[in-house]
Parts: sequence; structure tokens; C-alpha cells
Amino acid sequence: MNRRAETAVVALALMTLMVASQPCVGEIRPSDYTITRRVERALKNEFRLRESEIKVKTTAGIVTLSGTVPGYIEKDRAERLCERVEGVETVKSEIRVQLLLRSDDEIARSLQRRFRHDNLLRDQELEVDVHRQIVTIRGQVANHSQRQRAEQLARATPSVTLVRNELLLLASSRLDEDIRADVVTKLDWDGSFSGLPISISVDRGVVTLDGVVRYGWQRELAGKLSQEVAGVYKVDNHLEVMTNDQPDALSADKRADTLVQRVMLAITYLLLRLGGTGE
Repeated sequence: MNRRAETAVVALALMTLMVASQPCVGEIRPSDYTITRRVERALKNEFRLRESEIKVKTTAGIVTLSGTVPGYIEKDRAERLCERVEGVETVKSEIRVQLLLRSDDEIARSLQRRFRHDNLLRDQELEVDVHRQIVTIRGQVANHSQRQRAEQLARATPSVTLVRNELLLLASSRLDEDIRADVVTKLDWDGSFSGLPISISVDRGVVTLDGVVRYGWQRELAGKLSQEVAGVYKVDNHLEVMTNDQPDALSADKRADTLVQRVMLAITYLLLRLGGTGE
């Protein structure tokens, strides 16, 4: 190999090391239009906010929420949902709380309608008592998910100031291994946890989730789906969320390794060609 060819190979190797040492460019942030549509969809799908009119405006990743909601629970929920949307940098809330004053009978009728139209509670016979805007729920439900859902709906009902949940859980006759199998199937079918190291165990109806997920919404969704399984009394969610820079760092390392491998293959090919031609 002549000196000129050796110099070219060394220069190419140095360039490879310099490029590989530079941080890889991250993913492009979604457009403001896309972020706005994602936030609007998230708010529309939240049952607590179906009776609220919330406007969304996005500028350079900064989302501004405006409008009125019937309570502080709805205001907090809207802000939290917005923060979880991909691409949102900052949330600026201009939401106003406009408390509705309704009679106890109106509150009871509204809550009973919510129970009848809810997928988890439509078949349950629940007793609702309202006194001075304080709601008491009585009856029996099959699992912790239904008990929690009834309380959530009551808290989200306009004009309610306090909720007393006196619902009792029916004893479950399901085996722990059957409950675990259903939880595993439910998480697999959802498709949001593919490739994630999640461990599931069940002891006397109590489901324990261990492992790591990429995002906070995955942790919340895993717990919610587990609670919906028949026979589940309680869910202990121990899933940990990766820090924001972990997924990007992992993907950046993979891109750098791939780049180095490709350049080294090119150098090897060049050396073989130069060696074959001689000086």
C-alpha cells in the first residue's frame, strides 16, 4: 500500500471516531397542530371532562388550556392529561372553575345516570344517598376496580363536595393462577407493553406488578387494566418509569454503534482493494 492510500485510510478512521462521538440528533418534535389534536383527543376521552368545554392552543410546544369546568378535580385532571401528551413542553392553564349549585335530588339522579351508562357499573345495584352535597354510596361490587370507579364517578359529579364510599366487595372464588392468566392476556392484547420487562404475581386476589416501563401513562394503564380483571381485589403497582433521557440514550447508542460498524466495513473493503492493487 502506498503512503497516499495509508493517509486516506487514517483520515477516514479519524472521521469515523469524530462522528461516532457526537450526540445523535433526537426525534423531531411534533408540530403544534399535531400536539393540539392529541391534547383535544385526550380530553375528549376523559369521562370527567365530557361535560366541559376546554379550548386548546399550542405555540412552540407550549399548550394553553382555557374554558370552564364544573370543579377543581376536572381542572386538575385536564392539566395532568395535557402534561402526558407527547410533544408538550409546558402547560399554561387558564381554565376557570365554575361551581354548579344543584339540589341533593338532582345530584343523586345525575350520579345514578352515570352508573347506568358506565361499562363497569351498569349491571350493579348501587344505592346513592346525598345530603347537603355529600354523597354516600352503598351496595356490593365484584372487585376493587368497580368500587374505585363508583367513587371516581361520584367525585366527578358537579356540585359534589365529599364522597363516602361504603361499597363492599363480594368474596371471589377465582384461583390466583386464573386471575394472573387473565391479567397477562389483558396486558398482551392491549399492545402498549410489548418488549417491556413486566412481572405479574397474584396472591389471594392481590395483583403485584413489578418491572420497568418507558412512560408514566404505561404504568397507569397497566394498573387500570389489571383492576378490570374479574376476581382482582387490589393492585399493588410497583412498576418504575424510565427517566426521560434513558430511551433516547439507548437509541442513540444503537445508532452510533451501527454507524461505526458501517464505516469500519467500508474501511476494511478499502484496505482489501488497496492491498489487491499493490503500490
